[in-house]
Amino acid sequence: YFGGISNTRVPMIAGVIANVVNAVLDYLLIFGYGPIPALGIQGAAIATFTASVVNAAILFGIFLSSKQRRDFNTVHHIGLDRDIMGRLLRFGSPAGFQFFIEVGGWGFLFLFLARLGESSLMAVNISISIESFAFMGAVGLATASGILVGQARGANNFPGIHLVIKRSIRILLFYEAGIMVVFLGFPEALVSIFSSGENSASFQKAKELAVPILRL
Repeated sequence: YFGGISNTRVPMIAGVIANVVNAVLDYLLIFGYGPIPALGIQGAAIATFTASVVNAAILFGIFLSSKQRRDFNTVHHIGLDRDIMGRLLRFGSPAGFQFFIEVGGWGFLFLFLARLGESSLMAVNISISIESFAFMGAVGLATASGILVGQARGANNFPGIHLVIKRSIRILLFYEAGIMVVFLGFPEALVSIFSSGENSASFQKAKELAVPILRL
């Protein structure tokens, strides 16, 4: 909805607030603080779920705000529109299935890596955490481009569509070239960020595995 009305700032702010909530609750619930017991992985799950609820609550609250009701009559449009729902399912199902396959593939990968030992699992987790800077930048650019292309298509501005695509590709190539230089040139420094001063044999083994993964 907010992407459709060209308001990408609201989801960004909601996401930042949710991430702050997640980080604070992670610290309190995973390690414990004062009367709060250390819950470990269970605490991490509670923190993530709570942050997701906070994110959704912020977005839904603004969706129902007086400004949105005045400008777009949002309350009136709450309900089932069979025609729009059918189109949504027709276009969205393939994209949703693709996303399901992608996430499922990562899940199976982690299940198999867990059998290889703590160091292997740690190395892949470190690598993916760092590599998120590469692919999440592309995801963000794709989201922004999709909004601009949708607006141009709605206005039958086909030259505008071509312009958005060309500029997006140029920006992405420049961004990923910089990422490539950093990943190829300084992988040891990037992996060392996760050490927290720890030089255990397990982390050193994970570092040895993570460096070539990061370069790949």
